[in-house]
Amino acid sequence: MKRIKTHLLVALALVIAVGGVGVLQTAPAEAATNFKAKCGKGYAHKKTKKFKRGKVIVFTKQSGKKTDWCAFTVRTGKAKGDKDWTSIYITGKNANRKEAGHYKHYAGPVKLSNTKRLKVYGELIYINELYLPSMSLSN
Repeated sequence: MKRIKTHLLVALALVIAVGGVGVLQTAPAEAATNFKAKCGKGYAHKKTKKFKRGKVIVFTKQSGKKTDWCAFTVRTGKAKGDKDWTSIYITGKNANRKEAGHYKHYAGPVKLSNTKRLKVYGELIYINELYLPSMSLSN
């Protein structure tokens, strides 16, 4: 009888340990996201603009006179994890890029190369509220 109790306790401890590991592995995607790494090698943080339900994050990479840009719109607070419209739009002198869709955590990365000035527009919808943060940047 004592041997059975010991085996049951060991089995229970194993179930708790395995269950605990599973909880650690299911952390929110945004919390574990390294946005700088998603842009690629050589990018540095340029600016973050926070707003009520999210933030727009912009990174740059310099190579001589050339400036490459990378941007995200990130859902935060109550909006994080709510799968709704999220977009990021960047425009430069001769080109523009956009990513949009129903995302739980973020839209991006969106990249634009070889431009000195840039306009960045984020868009996020949360329970029929529309947020449209924007910013102008230059290197």
